[in-house]
Amino acid sequence: MGKTLEQKRAEYSYECVNSIKDLELAEKFKSLVKKAPTLILTNGFGNTMAFLFSKGNPEHLMLAYIIGRYLFEENEYTKNIFGEKDIYKGNRNDFFDFYKKLNELKKIQDEYRNLIKSKKNKEGENKKNEFNELFRKLRDNYNRYLNYNLKEKSIDEFNIQAYFQFLSLELQDSIFRNLVFTETYKYILTTEETLRFLNWLKRFVDAMIEDKKGNEG
Repeated sequence: MGKTLEQKRAEYSYECVNSIKDLELAEKFKSLVKKAPTLILTNGFGNTMAFLFSKGNPEHLMLAYIIGRYLFEENEYTKNIFGEKDIYKGNRNDFFDFYKKLNELKKIQDEYRNLIKSKKNKEGENKKNEFNELFRKLRDNYNRYLNYNLKEKSIDEFNIQAYFQFLSLELQDSIFRNLVFTETYKYILTTEETLRFLNWLKRFVDAMIEDKKGNEG
C-alpha cells in the first residue's frame, strides 16, 4: 500500500531537517521556519516568498528551495498541476550538498589567502590545486542549478555570494512564474499545501535542531 500525502509530507520534512541540522545556518533556519506560517497567513504566499528572496541569505534561499521542491517534485498532486522544473530534479540531498561544497570552496579560498599573505607559496599552490579540483566537481555535478553555468573561476575570482544570487534568480523564476503569477485556484492551492507542509517542517526543526542562542529570520 502506498504512502499517504501526509506521510510523504512528514518524510520529506524529516529528510530536509536531517540534512540541515548540522549546518552552521541550522538555528537561523529553525527560527525562519517557525515564523513562516504566520508570515504566509498575514501577508500571503507571494509576499512571503518575495521576503525570502529580498533577504537572500542562505537560510532564506534554502527554505524557498525546500518549498519549491515540495510543490514541484515531492507532492504528486501539485506536481501534476504545476509541472516539473529542472532545478528541483535529482536527489533530495543534492541542493544541500551543493551548498556545503560552495562553503568548502570559500574555506579553501580563505586558507589560500592566509598562506599567500604569510608568504607560504608552496602550501598556497597546494590549496589552489585543491580548490580547482573541487570546483570542477561542483561544476560538473551541479550546473543544472544555474542556467548561467558554473564557469571556471580562479581561486582569486571566486565569490560565493554571486552563486547565491544566481541561485536566487533561478528559484524566483520557477516560483513566481508558476506559483504566484497564476490562476486564483492555483494560488490558493499553493498556499494551503505550503502551510500543511510547513506544519511538519516546524515539528522537525523543533525536535531536531537545538537552540543555542536567539536568531532572527
